[in-house]
Amino acid sequence: MRKSRFLELLQGLALRAWYVMRPTEAVLFRKIDKSHPTLLIDEVDTIFKEKNGGTEGLRAVLNGGNRRGVPVPRCIGDGHDVVDFDTFCARALAGIGSAVPDTIVDRRGIALIRRQSSRKR
Repeated sequence: MRKSRFLELLQGLALRAWYVMRPTEAVLFRKIDKSHPTLLIDEVDTIFKEKNGGTEGLRAVLNGGNRRGVPVPRCIGDGHDVVDFDTFCARALAGIGSAVPDTIVDRRGIALIRRQSSRKR
């Protein structure tokens, strides 16, 4: 089974499934806080492949959301009001290779899906 197909299967089974690719940090924490979806992120390896530090905020949202009560605070609006965004939700991340940071992998159960050999049996 392909990784994307696995997420499609979960999408049909999960409560409030939100299947998405390459969400931004701002979109992610707002969506989670608003609707507490079952987060299904495909191509997660492409998000973290670049080692330029531009994904640290996204990583913080994913790391903090593994248990209840760990909000992501952000300044919102012209008055710079501090708002705590809840980031707890069920999630499944799919990607190829080992580009996903260890801090994210350590907080998840892992289902390995291996590519079938091209030779016929």
